[in-house]
Amino acid sequence: TAGSYARIFQETEQNSAISNHFDPGKNPYFRYEFSPNVADSRARMFLGFRTTPGVSIPVVGASAEHCAGLIWSGTVWRLATGDGTTISTGTPSTLPTVGARNVFEVYILSGVSVELWLNGVLVLTKTTNRPTGALEWEILLKGEDGGGAADDSLMTLGECIFQENPA
Repeated sequence: TAGSYARIFQETEQNSAISNHFDPGKNPYFRYEFSPNVADSRARMFLGFRTTPGVSIPVVGASAEHCAGLIWSGTVWRLATGDGTTISTGTPSTLPTVGARNVFEVYILSGVSVELWLNGVLVLTKTTNRPTGALEWEILLKGEDGGGAADDSLMTLGECIFQENPA
């Protein structure tokens, strides 16, 4: 329904434990298996790392947020990166296939570049507007402008892997 959302995300801390943040200088990695069930213009999705997980999709050009992830805008898939001042996007050379299992991976390489991999193929490298702030991970599915029928299934979720190279 309009304005409805589903989120899977990382809490910043659990019981005052050591920080759960991912450091862009330590090569964070995000791997996610998913199947987009529809290419619905009323839906929005974000899969990846960001500093401020919430119920809003990172807004290109208008958001001062550190992020690196895949966005479904309702019409096109984009890789978004943000450096805390500007969020910019690039269009992958290969797109996720609707109705099929896809494997999406984001590598932040020592804070120098961000790579987007889809189904084992490097589809885009970004060196501009790279995240440098502490990151958390989030999977956000959101309905907009009617958001689809109550029984719409926007995405089938699969296995997630997150890691950081502490070296």
